[in-house]
This record gives sequence, C-alpha cells and structure tokens, in this order.
Amino acid sequence: MKERSVESTFSGPIAEMWDDIFNPAAEKEVSFYLNQFKGTPLQGKTLDIGCGTGRFLLPLLKQGHQAVGIDSSDAMLDVFRRKAQAAGIEPDVRHMSFDGYPDSGPFQGIVAFYVIFYFLKTDELRAFFKKAFSLLSPGGLLLFNYYNPFEIWEPKKWGYPNTYPYEWGFGRVEYTYTPVDYIRGIAEMQEYSMVSKDGVPRFDYKTRHVRFYTMTELQLLLEDVGFSDVRTFSGLVESPVREEDLRGYSLYTTARKP
Repeated sequence: MKERSVESTFSGPIAEMWDDIFNPAAEKEVSFYLNQFKGTPLQGKTLDIGCGTGRFLLPLLKQGHQAVGIDSSDAMLDVFRRKAQAAGIEPDVRHMSFDGYPDSGPFQGIVAFYVIFYFLKTDELRAFFKKAFSLLSPGGLLLFNYYNPFEIWEPKKWGYPNTYPYEWGFGRVEYTYTPVDYIRGIAEMQEYSMVSKDGVPRFDYKTRHVRFYTMTELQLLLEDVGFSDVRTFSGLVESPVREEDLRGYSLYTTARKP
C-alpha cells in the first residue's frame, strides 16, 4: 500500500491551506456518513484513514462520537491538534500509514477521503480494502471518495480549475492530468493551490501519479474481499447512481461488512 509516501507530500503550505479549500464539504460528509446508520445509530468507533487536518474527524468528535485518526503527514496532524486544542478536545490521532496500523478493532465505520486514487496497482487497493474489511465489525460501513473518470478521463477535461469564494478572500485549485497508462487509467497529476486570505496569498504546487478507477472496478474489488451492498453516490445525494449516468467530479462509495 502506497499511502505512506503519498500522504507525506502534504506538508508545508498545503497543510495550512487544506481546510480553507476543502472544509466546505466536511459538514455534508459528516451528515451523509451518520445518515448511513439510520437503522443502527453510530455507537462504535470510527477510523479515519488519512484524517489530515481533521476537517471530517473533528466535527464528528464534537458530536460526541468516538474516533481514531491516522495520517502520514506531521504537518497536517499539527494543524488538526491545534484545532482540537482550541475546541477543548484531545483526539486520538496517530502518525502512521494504514498498512502500519495494528490489526486491532473493531470499528463500526471506516472513512478514507482523497486516498484510493493514489493506489496505482490493483493488488495494493485490494489489500487496502481487505484490511479495512478485517477491522470492521459485522454490519460496519466503509465510506470513501474518488475522482470520477467519466468527468475527467478525456482531453477536454484534463485540466480542472476550481475557485472557492469566501468572505475573507478565495481559494483556487488547478489540476492538470497527463495520461501515462490509458489502459489502467493512470495519469500524472499536477496540482496548483492558492489561498488569498485577507489579501495575503499562499501557494503550493506538487506533481504525483494517480489512478482513475471506475465504479465497476471498485465494486468488484470490494465484493472480492467480502463487502456487500456496495453503492455509489454523486454530490452526497442519498439516492445511489449507476455507472452509465454518473455525474460529478467526486464520487462517494459505501460498502457493508455482512
């Protein structure tokens, strides 16, 4: 599993900028996650893989839920700890990658945001899903998101700029994808991020490889390791979508452990 080397690139300016750019989706993600337990309310622990600055985990903790966060970036975790201290919370966060996490659980839920597209090999992603399955309690839920290849994997969309306006300024993220392996959907991703807060700009630039998995590929891998009731959602809408009518830049998939 490769998330150790990938997550460690989230350092310096990007750690400080992460919340400004990606926090707007956190509240919706927490609500969506908790709604998946309507029949059996969330009472057990949640494991957040790649918890970063705690944009998802901290709101969950504030609601009184138990959770553990892991991440390979010291800089991201430092931001998380500062935010948690200001909120009067002592989070259980650990500086490690998921492949180094001890086989201890169980967890009622596992979440992994902005993680799986860094697994370039199918066997590595299968091992990731297999370990997640082993850590979940019966009936437990896995939730993760990923980039939608049908929105990106074509020449006219290999550049993806997005600007987020705020009261204090704006955030902008620009992604450029250069195909490396058309068959497996692997591309070199160049990411340029900028946040202008109160007139003070901050920048970050990085290059790395990502893989665009299709919904069918992911469903087959999940079912292969034992998951059931695999569903994919666009825009955090409660009704699942089919592969032929997928829309949206980022998709969310849920899977249950029987």
